[in-house]
Amino acid sequence: MKGDTSGRTVTATPAATVTGKTQTVSAGSLTVTPASSLVSQNIIDGSNAVVLGRYVLDASSSGEDAKVTTVQIRGITGTNADLDEVNSLQLFDVTNGSNRALTTGSNINNPSGNTGAADANLSFTMDSNALTVAKGGQMIVELRGNVNASSTPTATTQFTFDFSAGSPDWTVTGANTGKSITETLNTTAGATLTIVGAGTLTASLDTSSPLETWYTSGDEATIGVLKFLAVNEDMAVTDLGLSITTASSSAADFTSISLYKGTTLLKTLTNPAFTSDTQTFTFGTSDFVVPKGDDGAKMTIKAKFANIGTGYPGTAGHLVRIATSTTATQNKATGVSSGSSVNILGSASNSTGARYFKSLPIISAGSLTTGEQVLGNGTKNVYRFSVKADEAGDIELYKFNFTVATTTMDANSWKLVDETGAVVRSAVASAGATGATTVTITPNSSEYGATVITVPAGTTKTFVLSAVLSNVGAAGDSITVQLDGDAAYDSLATLFGAGASTVAADTNGDFVWSDRSDSSHTISTNDWFNGYKVPGLPTTNLDATAISY
Repeated sequence: MKGDTSGRTVTATPAATVTGKTQTVSAGSLTVTPASSLVSQNIIDGSNAVVLGRYVLDASSSGEDAKVTTVQIRGITGTNADLDEVNSLQLFDVTNGSNRALTTGSNINNPSGNTGAADANLSFTMDSNALTVAKGGQMIVELRGNVNASSTPTATTQFTFDFSAGSPDWTVTGANTGKSITETLNTTAGATLTIVGAGTLTASLDTSSPLETWYTSGDEATIGVLKFLAVNEDMAVTDLGLSITTASSSAADFTSISLYKGTTLLKTLTNPAFTSDTQTFTFGTSDFVVPKGDDGAKMTIKAKFANIGTGYPGTAGHLVRIATSTTATQNKATGVSSGSSVNILGSASNSTGARYFKSLPIISAGSLTTGEQVLGNGTKNVYRFSVKADEAGDIELYKFNFTVATTTMDANSWKLVDETGAVVRSAVASAGATGATTVTITPNSSEYGATVITVPAGTTKTFVLSAVLSNVGAAGDSITVQLDGDAAYDSLATLFGAGASTVAADTNGDFVWSDRSDSSHTISTNDWFNGYKVPGLPTTNLDATAISY
């Protein structure tokens, strides 16, 4: 090799053979597959803009961007379906949360001229430059439309939109070269969509609805939890009637009633009227929507109880229960997809509710000291417990029953004192050795100075029960004591209370107390109650204390 001007010989560098980088030329390609994320499901007749098909457009192996200008999708019908029953068909790009229409205006497909149970290809022309799949990437496209069955839907009013038959064809070209790209349409079956009538909604009392609990006047408490289940479509509750279902409650027991979905307040009604024992509520179509499926939605009902006392409407001992109205037209819902209004099915049965008082006793078991836990002859402390009055007001105590069991020893001359050492009652006799008995204590006016024990609001009184023990000294000697609760409400004609001696004489009269709710309260007024459901006092009695030799 010589230079053209100098004529000198030039040596090339490098002298070895040089190999350049290999350039691979790939043809354009596009694979379209029905997306597994769209599953077979029911579609409400009359629904608009529902998803009928979803497809993955894959250009991951393409040598250039793939531009799509026309699309065909096979519409497959059941024996009671006609493609003319779907209309306003559009394609949308939903990649990465997008919601971009690909076919608008005259490119919206409205099938016509089809016959029942006949399959056909549905053709779409893309809006200008609407659909280009980048090489190496994917897009997700949805088919949406309106459904309007021409006859009553059956189990065979079904549609599937995929590429499994009929040889549908797409027009795809390379975005840069303009060369035609032969698409691959995956014949995997798409989702089968069954057209059904309007959805239904069923109401019931949820298992999370609380058991009957006691509260004080002015408290707000959950009195029931309703469960709603929607079938076929999401359902919006529009009308709901709630009924109070016990003779011992009325509108006067409510300062307010509030409805919640989770922690979200839906409605609050102050001083509800409960006309004919039912209070109706109305909701907007987006206020309380129940999603279709097994989970449904729950509505929590809370009541704020009326105050009790002179000039106030509340009544001590009233039991407030709630249920859905048994009048069908008072409970309605609207299908979110169909727009159809239906009566809510089922009926939420009575909740166990809540009972409220002017104030409440709160019972707790105490513990004996180490020294008191040594069994021996003589006067011994054998049981300790406390009674607290709720902050809402003073309470009074009239009677305590204790179950006592002894083994090969004697316990007599029982005495109850409070934490100040004041004697409530002493010299109470009991049965002799080896057996169980009941020890009854009522305040002795000559010892305690009153026939009732008053516990001021927010304070606690602790009581100690003692007995004279004898014949102690053999292995196995023991004594067990527990404060009795009541297994049921007393057997009075009403549950609003009675005089103290009347309650004490009842079969369920082991623990007798008063919330002092009667404006003329005495030991004889009807504001005395037994121990059933008193906070802290089980129906099976308070925790026992046992001492052994």
